[in-house]
Amino acid sequence: MLINIKKVVSNKKDYMDLLLLSDPSEKMIQQYLEKSEMFILAINGQVISAAVVAKLSDTTCELKNLVTVPEYRKHGFAKQLLLYIFQNYKTTFTTMLVGTGTPAFFEKFGFQYSHTKPNFYKENYSQPIIENGVILCDMIYLKKDLHTKVKAITRTEESIISLILDIAKKDNRIKSVTMNGSRINPKASKDFFQDFDVVYFVDDIDSFIKNPDWINVFGRRLILQMPETMGDSKPPYKKFSYLMQFVDGNRIDLTLVPSEEKNNYLKQDSLTAVLLDKDNFMPKLPNPTDESHWIKRPTEKDYKDCLNEFWWVSTYVAKGLWRKEITYANYHIEHCLRKELLKLFDWKVGIENKFEISLGKCDKYLESYLPKETFEKFLRTYNLSDYERCWDALFLMIDLFRKTAVYIAEKLNFTYNTEDDKNVYAYLRHIRNLPTNAKALYEER
Repeated sequence: MLINIKKVVSNKKDYMDLLLLSDPSEKMIQQYLEKSEMFILAINGQVISAAVVAKLSDTTCELKNLVTVPEYRKHGFAKQLLLYIFQNYKTTFTTMLVGTGTPAFFEKFGFQYSHTKPNFYKENYSQPIIENGVILCDMIYLKKDLHTKVKAITRTEESIISLILDIAKKDNRIKSVTMNGSRINPKASKDFFQDFDVVYFVDDIDSFIKNPDWINVFGRRLILQMPETMGDSKPPYKKFSYLMQFVDGNRIDLTLVPSEEKNNYLKQDSLTAVLLDKDNFMPKLPNPTDESHWIKRPTEKDYKDCLNEFWWVSTYVAKGLWRKEITYANYHIEHCLRKELLKLFDWKVGIENKFEISLGKCDKYLESYLPKETFEKFLRTYNLSDYERCWDALFLMIDLFRKTAVYIAEKLNFTYNTEDDKNVYAYLRHIRNLPTNAKALYEER
């Protein structure tokens, strides 16, 4: 879906029917149209929104008309056009006026009360002008400093979902819409940072990818990421994602999945709800649950591999710290040791909850399930700003690892490898106490 905003330089009257949706008097429109500048917003070539701006003086202009066709209203198109106009005129004028009978919309964009023209609607229109059930009488003028930045207004969950669905309903290539993630997880805490994790199941995925401008319809973005275009990935794609962070604080992670990949994709996540299904395209899905994200019960091999990796890599850390290679040491603490320690913490929480629990992405709910003292110790292992703190963090991680590993062994009837623990621990203590000018790891006796 391609959004385009452009200035109309001729034949402005061709858009009279659209302008009449906002100002029902053709006579009034003709008084300002030709001496004003007009802008239109189009989706895939279809004009759905328009604005007319007139010059009043060298410093002031007036927004005479702003309109969007009814079926596209409440999706932010008028907002996009208005923001474009602010940007366009801020180098030419200092102030913009707008006359309206219902000022609330414009006040959201920094307009403030200027003055009132009493009985304007009664004196200039033969029929009553009604907005939101109210018969308009006075024209309320608002003014805006064009050099003042517009504050972002956060769209509601309802409006975002409505936008997502309306786009899908109007595009025959989109067969179904599903949602994943925390917004459909009843166990997840609700806040304004929750992403909208949405999937469009589509025909002809390449037609969406060739021109990414179609996503502009979702709103004004702060930043965009398209993971499949990064690194060495090349088409054809089995899926394609647009990760969109918007200036109003909302985020949509939109994934396009080819229709023929539907069944394979649906197997991956039990936390899936169907928002729109055209022509019974989707199979009947069970109620969404986070079961596919539950902590998996480890086998004894999983457990032994975890122990071996932790003790093995801890020797890399010690070597790096003695050599004064702090980035090397910290890399192995963060990417290896912490990974194995978190694995044990997960299994511990799983044991205590019958392995019917998810700790969320990156173990974000872990704090709620570990004893306070244990979690506070764990937090101290993140202090890696100098060599002594790194050594302290290493041995604190070892203490947490050992205690948790022994607990798991007892609960799952596994065998804890005390030999590796004893040998490697002694080795690490020896390296920490080794003089920096030592010529050998162990002196000859």
